[in-house]
Amino acid sequence: MAETAARRGKGRTTSVYVAGGNPCTGTAHPPIDCVWLGAYPGAMDLDGFLRWAYCSWPANPDSDTTYSPWFDHWAAGGTYLVYPNGPSVRFLALRNGLNLSEKIGVLRAEERIDSDLSAILKEFQYNGPKKYPSPSAISNLLDRTGRAVHRLSEDVSLAVNSAGTR
Repeated sequence: MAETAARRGKGRTTSVYVAGGNPCTGTAHPPIDCVWLGAYPGAMDLDGFLRWAYCSWPANPDSDTTYSPWFDHWAAGGTYLVYPNGPSVRFLALRNGLNLSEKIGVLRAEERIDSDLSAILKEFQYNGPKKYPSPSAISNLLDRTGRAVHRLSEDVSLAVNSAGTR
């Protein structure tokens, strides 16, 4: 993305920020949305991912995922990705996408992205929530992305630790 390159030239980072809409990490959305959200920064050559809330729990998050702050009732699961006792399926799916994003970043840094993967990554671009692909289309895109990344990385160590370094 030209805008990202221009920002990097000025020493700035560019991250994707998520706070509802499509795709979304709420419980009303399929977990594949979370994988896509995690993979998106790598596919678009962005510097990171930011979600507006990680653990803003309602009174009883293990039995009721709805959240009613001062003025409104928010969608189930929209305010947190982890439960007090561990991660949600949505968090684990997001982590899978972020791992794929890191691998894409390593391939990009090592100039190993070929024309096939480049064409696949362009499919991550979309024009707003009304043009967001169906869950089956997302699953297909992620599967093709993962296969291409695997093919290109068979002879390269893409092990990324929790600090995001190899």
